[in-house]
Amino acid sequence: MRRGAAVSCGPARVSGLATGDIAEKRATGELKFLGRKSEVIVTAAGMNIHPEDLEEAIEQERELPGCAVVPVETASGPEAYAVIAVRGAASRAAAAVAHANERLAEFQRVRRWRYGLSRICPGPRQAK
Repeated sequence: MRRGAAVSCGPARVSGLATGDIAEKRATGELKFLGRKSEVIVTAAGMNIHPEDLEEAIEQERELPGCAVVPVETASGPEAYAVIAVRGAASRAAAAVAHANERLAEFQRVRRWRYGLSRICPGPRQAK
C-alpha cells in the first residue's frame, strides 16, 4: 500500500463491533480517522438516524465525554447502538443518557448502549 493511502478498516472491528470507519494509514503505522462509509442508519421503520446527531447530544453531558454510535442488526432490523466513555462513576451513565435523549426526537433516542469506551486519543500532554 502506498504511503498516506486511504484504507477502509472494514468495516473496522472493536471487540467484534463493526464500525464502518474509514481511516488513513500514516507512515508511523497509526490510523487517522476520516469518517464512516455510511453516515445514516436506516431503521426498520424507515427512519433515518444520523450517528453524529446522537453523538453530539450524548457528548454534551459532562459525565459522557466520548461516544461512538454504530448500527447493529436486531430481530426487527437495524438500530443505533452507542458505546460511551464515562467520566466518574459509571452509575451516572443511565441518567446522563436519559438527559441526552431529551434533546433528541423520539425516533432518534438512544435505546441500546453500553459504557466502557476508553479515550483512544487523549488531548496533548503537558510538558513538565
